[in-house]
Amino acid sequence: MKVAILGGGAAGIISALELNQKSRIETILFDLNPLPGRKLAVTGSGRGNLTNLVQEESCYRSMSESHLLSGFRYPDPEMIRRRLREYGIPTVATDDGWVYPASNSAANVASILRAQLQARQVEIVSETKITRLSVDPDGAFQISSSDGRRFGPFSALLVASGSRAYPQLGADDSILPEIRALGIAAHDFVPALTGIVFEKADKRLSGNRLDVRAALYADRKRLAYEIGNLIFTDFGVNGPAAMNLSHLVHEPIAANKKTELSIDLLSNHSSDYLREIFHDPAFRRMPYLAIFNAVLPEKICIRFFDRWRIPLDVPAERVEPSAFKAHLKSLSDLRFLIAGTKSFRDAQVGFGGVDLNEIDPLTMRSKKIPGLYFAGEILDCIGRCGGYNLSWAFLTGMRAGRAIADLMIPN
Repeated sequence: MKVAILGGGAAGIISALELNQKSRIETILFDLNPLPGRKLAVTGSGRGNLTNLVQEESCYRSMSESHLLSGFRYPDPEMIRRRLREYGIPTVATDDGWVYPASNSAANVASILRAQLQARQVEIVSETKITRLSVDPDGAFQISSSDGRRFGPFSALLVASGSRAYPQLGADDSILPEIRALGIAAHDFVPALTGIVFEKADKRLSGNRLDVRAALYADRKRLAYEIGNLIFTDFGVNGPAAMNLSHLVHEPIAANKKTELSIDLLSNHSSDYLREIFHDPAFRRMPYLAIFNAVLPEKICIRFFDRWRIPLDVPAERVEPSAFKAHLKSLSDLRFLIAGTKSFRDAQVGFGGVDLNEIDPLTMRSKKIPGLYFAGEILDCIGRCGGYNLSWAFLTGMRAGRAIADLMIPN
């Protein structure tokens, strides 16, 4: 009895380890890359943001019906940390809940997990692209590679091959048509957790990084908002506040709706402070610019003074209260027309994949085909920036691995 796992990312690796946690089950892991864990090795800007202590409904999004996510339950970060420690990866948490390996090295995490695969005698078939899936009349699985090789039969098949995000690291979603051919519903992937591209970026703001409140609008209807760090770039914006909204950009753009991003540069109650000092007699003879420099980068202030056509050396006492009020409004609702997002090459994950209606949330097994399982990014769920996508990969990979082990060794 053999098990095939398609995909050597976090979900595929952890499922293979869970599958062989207590008993040796003949397991073959197929991956496009020379070594498993290539994408894992660069996560968290190389530090390896493995999970997050804050877990709630708003941390995850899906194209499937919204209520389905709750049935999968949120990942238990302490359970993930305990299991990683058992595999030789102790972790540390920041004050805001972001969890990293004690080594601060994502590459070390990937290396240790590969060593665990070797210790558990998991066979790795590398640099192999699986292009065909089939199920025999007796329920066994056969798979074929792009170079014509055939593998099987397998008693169970786990698909953990991910999306097209980061194709330069071997990411590929070409297995989706084969999944659909088995009668399983799956959504096309779109880039997610990536930069938002403006119709006309303000390059004079490029390079500025600050905490904001960003809201996405389509035909004047607000779709969602985020509070967090944002980076102005030559193409538009990047950073968590933009990335966490990027998956929502594609649908209104495709429907030719006017899609805008509103950026509130004064979201952290800075407007209250600015009102206070503007009306304080002690500040009236100071340059008007100095008032805004107290809460915003000078490069942004200078750009807005240019828009407002106000000299940089004008004293605050020469600015009318009505003009000051208008200036606050322009800083709290800076609007840009959106052209789209960056491509899969710049996306951390893909939004789409196997519809959650198709999956048993406790085992990650297909509801239609016995012995077929899914885990990780191939499923229709993405998390926010901050370790949530690895949390999802670890959670679903662990569940699938344990469920397959129970199937193979019921006692």
